[in-house]
Amino acid sequence: EWREWGSRGVWTIASVRANNDHEAKFPVELPERVIKLLTDPEDIVLDCFMGSGSTAIAAIRQNRRYIGIELDPKYVNLSRKNIDREASSLTLC
Repeated sequence: EWREWGSRGVWTIASVRANNDHEAKFPVELPERVIKLLTDPEDIVLDCFMGSGSTAIAAIRQNRRYIGIELDPKYVNLSRKNIDREASSLTLC
C-alpha cells in the first residue's frame, strides 16, 4: 500500500454509522492504515485526544504499543471499555 499511498491522494473509508457514544467518532480503519504505513511492529503510537479509543484499537491490531491521553473522564471510561473489549478478543499464539 505504501507505493499506492503516494499515487492516490484520497482513501475511501466508510464512516461510522453509530455515533451514539462519541460525537466525533471515526472508523478504526483510518488510523489503522496510517499506523501500518508509518510505523513498525512494537513502535509506540501517541494519541493526544483519545476519545473512544479508535487509534489505540488500531495500534493493538497492528502489534504496536500506544499511549493515550484524554481529559474527559466520560471518554476515558469509554476508551478503556473499547480497548478492553478489543484486547479480550485477541488470540494468543
